[in-house]
This record gives sequence, C-alpha cells and structure tokens, in this order.
Amino acid sequence: MYHSITFGTIRADSNGYSAIAGKNTWDDWHLIPSSRPSVALPEPNTNYVDIPFRDGSLDISEAVTGYMTYKDRSGSWEFYIANDYHNWVELKQEITNYLHGRKMFVVLEDDPGFFYEGRLKVDDFKSQKVNSTITIGYVLKPYKRVLDWIWDTFNFETDSTTDVIECSCPGVAEITGGRMRNTPSITTEISGITVSLNGGEDVLLLPGRNEMTGMILQEGENTLEFKGASGTVTINYVRGEL
Repeated sequence: MYHSITFGTIRADSNGYSAIAGKNTWDDWHLIPSSRPSVALPEPNTNYVDIPFRDGSLDISEAVTGYMTYKDRSGSWEFYIANDYHNWVELKQEITNYLHGRKMFVVLEDDPGFFYEGRLKVDDFKSQKVNSTITIGYVLKPYKRVLDWIWDTFNFETDSTTDVIECSCPGVAEITGGRMRNTPSITTEISGITVSLNGGEDVLLLPGRNEMTGMILQEGENTLEFKGASGTVTINYVRGEL
C-alpha cells in the first residue's frame, strides 16, 4: 500500500477488536509518499530558570507534575499524484472536502498497532506535467495510543477511546501503563468495594462510575487490588506511547 496512511474514525470489527474506518491514501486516492511517512516527535515542555550567581540554570520542567509533559506533534506529509490516473480537479476537491480542517484519527501502515488523534489540513497542491504533489499538514496530540483493545463494554455514544478491563472482587487487576500517565475510571454496581493502587491507601468505590483522580498509572506494571463485597468492576484507562 505504498506506506499509506488512513484517516478516519475508530470502530469495532466483527471480532470485537478496534480498527480504523475511513480513507486510505493509497487504496482510495492512489497517493505515493515522497518519503516514508512518519509523525514528528512531540517537543518536551522544558522550563529553565536562570538564577544569579548560580552555575547553569535550574531545570524546573517536572516541578509541577513530577514528570515530563509534551507539546503537540506538528508536521506534514507530501504525496505524489499520477496525473494520468486521476482527474486532477475532482481529486483535489475530494481530498480537501474530506480532510481540510477536520479532527480525525490517523493510523500509519508502518505502525498499525497505534493511532494518533488531531486536526488535519491540506497545506499545498502543486501541479506539474508528469505528476503533481499534495501536502497534508497535521497537529496531533503528543501520545500515540494503542489500537488493540477488545470493545465488549464500549459505548460509542458515551465512552472515549480507552482500554477496558473487567475484574472480579475480591481480586487483583494488572495494568501495563504506557509513557502517558493517566488516571483510571472504575465502574461498579456494588457497594462496599475498595481499591488500592500499587499497595497504596484503600479508596471506597461508590456504585456507578468513579473517576480515580488521585491514582496515577505509572509507566510499566501497575496493580489494582479490590477488596470487600463480591462483585465485578470495570476499569477504563488510556495507554499512550511516544
């Protein structure tokens, strides 16, 4: 597929796994990239303070959060268009109508296990005798996110694109956190269940959806231990990588 890119929305396939549905640069438009497409790395949000009479500056980049945060990814992809294959005017209109100014999910053929999310635009069209070029610009969120969840409990009307785990209580859920640190939400219909993260303090869960703002999933292995009444809990969390 000529190192293609798919732009569109995330949907569950027939097996219950997530997949992207939309337009593919090769399958739908026969665009050939001028170089293998990749997404620019996000720039770290660094903050250095110069202090009089001190050697060097003071790095306070992680002073507020305790970890590094990142800016959006921004850049562009250039593609060749074979003039003898397409009606130039029609293709230009189709691509512009589909992409320009739209917020979408993006999956690279060379990195199919992850998706990016952000806003796209058509930067430039250049018409030449043999082939023409199109440049598609992007501003994407800092983290790419895993595209291999099972969506048994996913509601496309109310839920976001998160990983979902079910766990019986009493019991333990093991979660592998990515580079992106985030807080889980835990849903249960049972009263009297508590949860602790990595051996920390027990927190009482209320019936319904609990936003666990005080529990930050770290990069690597995390353990959620559930105690108390018997029942089932559903854990929603986001896994993101650079």
